[in-house]
Amino acid sequence: MRIARCSARVAWYEAYAGSLEGKGCLEPKSSSAGTKDRGDWRIVDQAQAGKVLAAIYSLPPILRSWGDYLFQPDLDVYPKTKTKLALEQALFVVAKSEFQPTKTVDGVYFDRLERLAVFAVREAKSIENSGKSHFKASELYGAIGINKSHWVDSGWSRRWQQLLKITNSWTELALKPVNNVISEEIERERIEMAVRHGDITTDSTDWRRCQEKAICARLRNRVPEGYYVKVSVLGGDSRYVSYAVIKKPSGDELLSGLVHVGDIMNSPSPIAAANAAAQAVGKELTLWVAKKAMK
Repeated sequence: MRIARCSARVAWYEAYAGSLEGKGCLEPKSSSAGTKDRGDWRIVDQAQAGKVLAAIYSLPPILRSWGDYLFQPDLDVYPKTKTKLALEQALFVVAKSEFQPTKTVDGVYFDRLERLAVFAVREAKSIENSGKSHFKASELYGAIGINKSHWVDSGWSRRWQQLLKITNSWTELALKPVNNVISEEIERERIEMAVRHGDITTDSTDWRRCQEKAICARLRNRVPEGYYVKVSVLGGDSRYVSYAVIKKPSGDELLSGLVHVGDIMNSPSPIAAANAAAQAVGKELTLWVAKKAMK
C-alpha cells in the first residue's frame, strides 16, 4: 500500500520506524497480514518516508514533540518520558495563560491546574492508544483535593474540558502537514494513473499543475528562510520550466528564469519528471544563494 492510502497517524509512526530500519513507505509485511494495525505494516519507500519526516520537522517544536509523543514508536523509554514531562509543563503554561482567574488566587489553584495538565497529557495518550478515556471524574477531583460539588461549581470540570480541547487542537495542528503530504500523494497518483490510461496527456493543465506542486516541494529547502519558489511548467512540449524566487510577505520577485529540462517532462512518471525539473532549477537557485551570501 502506498502512502496515499494510509492515515496521517500511521504515516507518522511508519516514517520514524522506516527511517530507523532503512526502509520507506507503507506496505503490508506480507499478503497474509490480514489487518491494518500498525504492527502489520512496514516502510518500503524511503522517498515517501522522507516527505513525511520533512513535514514533521517543519512543525514548531511543541507540535513536533506532541506528535512524537502520540504517534512515534516507543523506541526508548527515557526520551519519551522526558518529552512527556516537557509537554505537561507546556500545557500548564498555556493553561495559566488561557484560564485567567477572575479573582485573586493562591498557589493551591495553580498546583491543581498543573496536576490537571499532567492528567490531560496522559488522557490524550490513552485516547490515542485505545480510543478510551483513562480518568474518571472522581479520580480527577480526588487527585486535586476537592469534592464533586467543588469540581462542578468552581469550574474545574470546565477547565478539564478546555485542557482536552487544547490537546485536541495540538493533535490536529501536528497532523496537518502530514495530511498535506498524503493529499499531494493522492493527487500525484491520480494524475499518474490518468496519464497511464490515456485519460489526460502530459500537456494537460492537470498534469502541469501536479508537476508544479511537486517541483516546488522539492525546491522548498533550496532558498533561504523568508523566500519561496514559484514555478510554471510551460505548455506545448513542456520541455521548459519557468521559475521565480519570491520574498515573503512582500511578494517581490528577486530572481526569475527559464530552464530547459528536455524530454523527461513528457515522461508518464511524475516523480522522474519532477526530479529532473527540480534538479535543473536547483542549480540556478544554488548559484543565486551563493552569490547572495557573498554580498
